[in-house]
Amino acid sequence: MLLSNYLDHYALENDVTASTVQQYRWAVNSLGLHIGRPPTLADLTDATVNGWIAARVDKVSRWTARSQRGAILALWRDAAEAGVVPGPGKIRPVKCAELDPRAFLLSEIAKLIDCTGHASFDRQLPNGVHQGKLTAAVILVAYDSGLRKGDLWRIRRDQITDGTLCVVAAKSGRVKVCRLRERTTAAIDALHPRQTLALPWCLCATQWLIWWRRLCDVAGLPHFRAGLQQIRRSSASHLERECPGSASRHLGHSSPELARKHYLDRRIAFPEAPLPPEIG
Repeated sequence: MLLSNYLDHYALENDVTASTVQQYRWAVNSLGLHIGRPPTLADLTDATVNGWIAARVDKVSRWTARSQRGAILALWRDAAEAGVVPGPGKIRPVKCAELDPRAFLLSEIAKLIDCTGHASFDRQLPNGVHQGKLTAAVILVAYDSGLRKGDLWRIRRDQITDGTLCVVAAKSGRVKVCRLRERTTAAIDALHPRQTLALPWCLCATQWLIWWRRLCDVAGLPHFRAGLQQIRRSSASHLERECPGSASRHLGHSSPELARKHYLDRRIAFPEAPLPPEIG
C-alpha cells in the first residue's frame, strides 16, 4: 500500500487539520524522492527512514527535518498499532538549536499602523472596505488579542461587547476572552458597518501576504516570513514584560514552554538580564 494512500486513510480516522495533512504529504513526498519512487508501507524500516533523515538534515533546516521526521513517525506508529507493519526501532533524532524569536518593538508597530495611510493602501476592496483602514484594524486587534490569523478573520461583530472579545480558538477549541482598547474598537467601527465580520478580509491569503510585505517595505521594516504571526509574537513579548508569566495564557497555550521557545523575544520580554557583581 502506498504511504500516500495510507495518509488519506489516516486523515479520515484522525482529527487533523488540512494544513497538518499537507505537512505530512510533503514529508511522504520527500521520502519518495530519497528512495526514488513513491514510498509504500513496506519502506517503513529503520534503515530506510534513518537514511532519509540523515540526507534531509543536509538539505533543509533542522527544524524542517525534525518536523518531517515526526510526520513519518506518526504515520508509521499508526500503521504499527493497526498491525499493518512492525513498529519503529531506533530512529535517528534531529537536534535543533534553540530558536531566537523576533518581535516588533512598540515603535515599529506604531510605524506599521501609520504606514497604512500610505497611498499604496488607499483603495477599496471588492466588498467596499477600505484597505488601509482594514489593515490598521487588523494590526490593532492582533496586538490586543494575540489571536492567530485564522481566528482574526473569523471574528464577528456580535462577539465584541463593551470592548470585550469572546471567541473560540479554531486550533485549540478553547474559549478566549480578551479586552480590546477603545482605539481598536473604533478602528473596527470605522470599517463597513453592514459587514458581519469585524475584519472583513475578502481576498485570498496570498494577496494578504503580498500587501503585508508591501506595508513592511513602506515602513522600512523586515517582512518576517511569519507575517501576522509577528504581531502575535509582539503581543506576547510585550505583555510578558509587563506581566511575567502571562504570555502562555494570552496565546492560548497549554504549556508555558511553548511560548518561551517559539514566541517570546528575549530583548523585549526579558530585557534586564542580571549582571555579576562589579569588579574591585
